[in-house]
Amino acid sequence: VHDSSHGQRELGQVVQRWACCQPRFDVLDGDGKEVYRITGKACNNYCDACCCRSAVFSVFDSATVGDKEAPRVGVISKEWGGIAKEALTDADTFGIQMPKDSTPYERSLLLGATFLLDFMYFENQCACHE
Repeated sequence: VHDSSHGQRELGQVVQRWACCQPRFDVLDGDGKEVYRITGKACNNYCDACCCRSAVFSVFDSATVGDKEAPRVGVISKEWGGIAKEALTDADTFGIQMPKDSTPYERSLLLGATFLLDFMYFENQCACHE
């Protein structure tokens, strides 16, 4: 996903990276430098997450990515809508907790990442939506 400001300046992009057994996305700024890393729990196509419960994707600052004790600086979550909403509609509710020190450009990229996660893992991927 590429995000640009009024077609003039590329704000950055969200890139899916290979990771063993879990979703991983890098959020890059307009210069291609990694700003945040987004990871999710290991799960087969997130099918049980979209059909049966909420799903949480953690946002980490790129400066602390290699640190096993790195604190989560933000969260992108798909909220459970209840059995009727999940089974009978294609509507989803997402929440985003932005990093406190994030710039408006970085917030725009994280919002774009939320749309990407929705499209990749929750739109017509599960038997409950077929």
